[in-house]
Amino acid sequence: MARLVDKSTPIPEGFERVHISSQLGALLEKFPEDIVEKILYSIAENVEVYERNVKHFGKKYNLKAIYEQTDEVLKKFNNANPVKASCKKGCAFCCKMEVMCSRIEAEYALKASEKLDGIMMEDEMEILRKQVELSKVGTLEYALSPDAVCVFLTDDNECSIYEQRPMACRNYQVTGDPARCDVIAYPKENVAVIAYLDTEAMRSVLINADSYKLLSEHILDIYKEREQH
Repeated sequence: MARLVDKSTPIPEGFERVHISSQLGALLEKFPEDIVEKILYSIAENVEVYERNVKHFGKKYNLKAIYEQTDEVLKKFNNANPVKASCKKGCAFCCKMEVMCSRIEAEYALKASEKLDGIMMEDEMEILRKQVELSKVGTLEYALSPDAVCVFLTDDNECSIYEQRPMACRNYQVTGDPARCDVIAYPKENVAVIAYLDTEAMRSVLINADSYKLLSEHILDIYKEREQH
């Protein structure tokens, strides 16, 4: 799922420091360079706006605004697009994938789950540590591991932080039969993922404005910092 764009993605001169999601990188390959420059410039401007707003309203307020705007855009696109997202409650195969996010997204998710105050169990912490190690192996190997399941997924295969889930989760939508997202049952299946320029650009603002890495790694860092205090 969401990784920072790699060095092979062409970035126009002057925008080398503007980081974007791999999904946005793939979308930009289809646009002429002048349009790509405008999009990257817009992201850079919005990062500055985000950082100014953080000083006045705080990170949580700005994150909620981005989430709400993302949900609104996705809803409009799905209503207008003949190709609909087929994701449904309870399938949860994407909850076994790597999730990259900003630090504030991880804190927001923890707060929503009530795990921020030290309720994370030791077995969950061990799963988080294993997930960090799995992320170094490969995306497919990660998804195939029994330790890949998100710690926020309930026994009923429902997201316990759905309203506060990270941008990577919000933006991940597929078409076709959701059952084919099961990489164990369909290891060679290529699932069609819908990528929206607008929402990927919004996610890229968070990539540039905050520490961005694996959700599991953020959570471990947060708990380690709490222990030190």
